[in-house]
Amino acid sequence: MKRAFLALLLLVIFTGNAQAQLEIESTEAETLLPQGIAGGIGIHNTGWYVGARYLLNKNGDTDWLMEFDFSRNKHPKEFRNPNTAYINSRPFVFGKLNDYFNIRLGGGQIRTIYDRSEKNGVEVRWNYSGGLSVGLLKPVYLDFIYANPGDPGAEVRSERATFDKFFTGQIYGASDFSNGLNQIYLQPGAYLKTGLIFDFASFNDDIRYLECGVTVDAYAKPVEIMAIESNSSIFVSFYVGLQFGGRW
Repeated sequence: MKRAFLALLLLVIFTGNAQAQLEIESTEAETLLPQGIAGGIGIHNTGWYVGARYLLNKNGDTDWLMEFDFSRNKHPKEFRNPNTAYINSRPFVFGKLNDYFNIRLGGGQIRTIYDRSEKNGVEVRWNYSGGLSVGLLKPVYLDFIYANPGDPGAEVRSERATFDKFFTGQIYGASDFSNGLNQIYLQPGAYLKTGLIFDFASFNDDIRYLECGVTVDAYAKPVEIMAIESNSSIFVSFYVGLQFGGRW
C-alpha cells in the first residue's frame, strides 16, 4: 500500500513538473515582441543595395514594416574597358552619361506562411511592399587629352561626358567618381517588391534572415544612363540579401 501511494505521489509530482514546463515553453513561444529594427545588405542582377526596416507586430503572424533602401544600378550594356590608344588609360564605360542610384521609401507587410516547430528550425515568411522610388543620376566625367600643335606635351582635362565626345578619339579614361557629385539630379518614381524570407534566428528577440525576391522600379520617363543604347523607365531586379537586427 505504501509503495502504491509513493508511486502515485511521484507520478503526480512528475506530471505537475511536466505541465509547468510546457506552460513555461508555451508562454515563451507566445511572448509578443511588438517592435523591431533590422538592417541589411544584398546584391541584385544589376548591382547592390543596403537597407533598413522598422517592424511593428500586433498579432504574432504579421509584421507591418517601413523600409529604406539605397541601391546601385547598372545598365545591362555597361562594360568597362581602357582606351588602348593610350598607356595607363583608366577603364571607362563607352557611351555612359550618368551613374544611376535610387532611394526607396515605403511600407508593407511580412506574413508567416510556415511556422517553425522547433527553436532551431527555419521559419518561412512572405513579404510585400511598395512606395516611393527616387532615382539619383550623377553625371559621368571623363579625362580627355588635348595636344597643342608644336607642343610635345599634352593637357588632360576632366569634362562631362556627352554623346559627341565619345567619338573624338581623345578619351584618356574615367575621371574621379567625385566629379559630378554637385550635379546630381532626381527622377521620382515608384516601386513594388515581393519575396520570401527564411528566418533562422534562434530566439524571438533576434532578427536574422535570408531574403530573396524581385523588385520593380518604374518612372514616368526613361532613366538616361547611356547615350548610344536604349534607356528604360522600368527596372526589374532579382535580389538576395541578409538582414540582422533585434526585437523588443
